[in-house]
Amino acid sequence: MIAVIGAGVAGTACARALFDAGLDVAVFDQGRAAGGRAAALRAPTGIRYDHGAQFFTAKTPEFQAQVEQWLARGVISPWNARFADLDGGLVALRSARDEPRRYVGVPGMDSVAFDLLGAVDFRPGVAVSGVWGEPGAWTIEDSRGAALGVFDAVVSATPAPQTAQLLRQAAPALAERSGGVPMTACWAVLTAFREPLELPYDAAFVSGGPLSWIARDSSKPGRETDLDAWVLHASPKWSEEHVDAPAADIMRLLLTAFGERTGLGAPTPREAWAHRWRYATPPQPLPQACLLDADLRVGACGDWCGGPRVEGAWLSGVALARQMIEGLSA
Repeated sequence: MIAVIGAGVAGTACARALFDAGLDVAVFDQGRAAGGRAAALRAPTGIRYDHGAQFFTAKTPEFQAQVEQWLARGVISPWNARFADLDGGLVALRSARDEPRRYVGVPGMDSVAFDLLGAVDFRPGVAVSGVWGEPGAWTIEDSRGAALGVFDAVVSATPAPQTAQLLRQAAPALAERSGGVPMTACWAVLTAFREPLELPYDAAFVSGGPLSWIARDSSKPGRETDLDAWVLHASPKWSEEHVDAPAADIMRLLLTAFGERTGLGAPTPREAWAHRWRYATPPQPLPQACLLDADLRVGACGDWCGGPRVEGAWLSGVALARQMIEGLSA
């Protein structure tokens, strides 16, 4: 059996490809659900916020083929939103004709990861903290030091700094390479208003100041809510500067910035809170699609390999699965 640690897009894509090849796979994740940074958070109001990845595009033929399958089954849908650029006090609306096709999961971004899992053995709420043993007999353990099983091979599909920590004993060379990939934080604020905000756009790329992105999450297809739900993302630089700030302060600062940049002043939200993604973006991903030590039967994948974003994560997971299948059958 192969252990895949991390149930984001890379981990679930890798696990599904291994499973479809007839291999036994178990996927572990410390969260309560699959998705990783393509997760969806359900609020007390019932709103499902996409608090991590906001959408994805498809540039490669291989990923486009996967996208077509998801579209046919209703797992995803195009997001035909009104996009804009906010630069200082200027608002530039984007022409829909010039924009790439953007997709979102339905009813949340996490639908992609759950679809990839399918019938794969998924074990949520398990924080894996270490891997030790030898090729063909790897033991993984949780944060309390309890063994979770013995596996023929191991995949780390966690952010690069976490992969470096996980593999430091089992695969020091892979740990060193992943440890050399920095990843920046991202603070997100999730908020909803009783009345729709009167803005000529549903999403905007923001330059200058704390924010880098704002989106009317309730404008996405399949979102059932009477409230006007928004997701605000801080820029990597600002997030790193405030990485250890209290969530209450972050919420106040980003809501203030939102009101200022949109010209709305200080609208009163129905609900709001902040979420920190400690490892959100790899500024300089590795050029390789994945990492694998075939002799050790240990590999790593993620959007920090080959290229960021949802497509990069999926391609990384599939690439690693193919290399492992080839190595295990040799």
